[in-house]
Amino acid sequence: ISKNKGLNWESYNSGLNDLNITNLDYIDTIFICGTFSDGIYYNNGSDWIKNSNGIICSSIWSMTTTKRAIVANDNDYVYISNNGISWNNISPSVDDHFFYSVVSIGDTVFLSGEIKSILQRFIKYCSLSSDLWYDIGNKPYEYEANFYNIYTDSNILYAYFDDKISYTDNLGEKWIDISLPEEYCNNIQSFFIHN
Repeated sequence: ISKNKGLNWESYNSGLNDLNITNLDYIDTIFICGTFSDGIYYNNGSDWIKNSNGIICSSIWSMTTTKRAIVANDNDYVYISNNGISWNNISPSVDDHFFYSVVSIGDTVFLSGEIKSILQRFIKYCSLSSDLWYDIGNKPYEYEANFYNIYTDSNILYAYFDDKISYTDNLGEKWIDISLPEEYCNNIQSFFIHN
């Protein structure tokens, strides 16, 4: 952790049993982290406390915070915690699947993944007020990739993989391609929006 914009760094690992951190997030003023093999932790100001009650698999792929909850996923399940203490399974019904990542806009959660047997990628969404999952309108690209990486900013959902980036602001009815020109070596691993 750095408390002075990166001028100095100090270890912030007290209480963590797995230092393979897959993601960091926060809700209100509490930091939470997902780990590769030991579930989810929250920080009480000095120590990390394991917080995985109700989580079946301990390899957390991604997390997101909404207005009223924390949502996390491993490759088989999507979990929600409304109180920060216990987790409940809210996974969509998908056969032979691999869930990759969750992101949110308000209280709507988006999930990317694939149906492994036919290598069919998907993006689903769920309003946490109904807990029902729906397929997003159209896919961003029909492309050879295991899954879509997804990212949100404001009310826009971005999907990216390999050399492609696109976005939608209407639940996938229309995707806008914003990929970099072909002369650049493109293998997009991550990006962020800075306003």
